[in-house]
Amino acid sequence: MPANNRPLWIWIALSAVTMSLGWGLRGYIGGGSLGAMLPGAMVALVLALLLGRGGEAAGVLAALGAVGVGFGGQETYGQTVGLSLQPDTMPWALLGFAVKGGMWGLLGGAFIGIGLLRGGSRLAARDLWTGVLLMVVATWCGWLLIDHPKLMYFSNRVDKPREEVWAGLVAGGLALLAWLWWRGLAALPGRFAFWGAVSGAAGFSLGAWLQVV
Repeated sequence: MPANNRPLWIWIALSAVTMSLGWGLRGYIGGGSLGAMLPGAMVALVLALLLGRGGEAAGVLAALGAVGVGFGGQETYGQTVGLSLQPDTMPWALLGFAVKGGMWGLLGGAFIGIGLLRGGSRLAARDLWTGVLLMVVATWCGWLLIDHPKLMYFSNRVDKPREEVWAGLVAGGLALLAWLWWRGLAALPGRFAFWGAVSGAAGFSLGAWLQVV
């Protein structure tokens, strides 16, 4: 069936089931950035299937989907789970899940949107690599200014505190999108990044709340 004739629920249901399966496989493999690349590639391939894209275009989309979701795998949230199970720290932990989930969705969505641009040969390699370089610099700055001094920290400060990087990754994603906007290429990546951030924040925090319940 042509992509435009498919009802919205099919896009949502197939993508959601695929991401859920990929996330379970990620946990089985061992987590981290490498494991997070698996659901990113899987959901990107579902979008390629629904859009009727094959060959090189599907390969580019899968690769960038894997990279984009893989970035979020650098962020720790195990201790945030522990904080959510304690009544006095649960609200702060749920906020942390929303922030970290939003970051994950922002980066994953941005790179899937870039993959759709690359598949249509509308994004030059120079624009892509310049954006990635700006992302790296902004990620380091965000980590140095917010994450490293623990100005807004969602892990356990007392018992084996872990290094967070959510602020750096948010700054990096926004820097990448700002560059694409400057080049007039931000419409599609920006739309995917926005909805990825919204749904990631809602999904992470809701999932954490259900676990507590």
